[in-house]
Amino acid sequence: MMRPIPPLLLFAATSLHGQVAANWAGVLDFPQSRLHFILHITRRDSDLHATADSPDQGLSGIPLDSMANPGQTLLFSITALNLSWRGRIEADSIKRVFTQNGYQTELDLQRK
Repeated sequence: MMRPIPPLLLFAATSLHGQVAANWAGVLDFPQSRLHFILHITRRDSDLHATADSPDQGLSGIPLDSMANPGQTLLFSITALNLSWRGRIEADSIKRVFTQNGYQTELDLQRK
């Protein structure tokens, strides 16, 4: 016999999945510079849509080529910039690795 999922656990999983739609900001540390990075995620129906800004480079509204939100993970890429990112959603932050042109650095995004 299958045991029902307790309501509290079901609510926690659902609310965490819904929290990804927000504005997120962080700083990229490269050997020669630091760049601010902003990710704008919106939810339309059941789909996620996003754009990115790099204000220190004068770039805004950069469309993401792909984005996925399986469970507590967020993945996205921008092909034209040879950029990808994979992070784990933890309350009001998303933490992990940013990759561009083969160089990897941490990019921790905070909800804004």
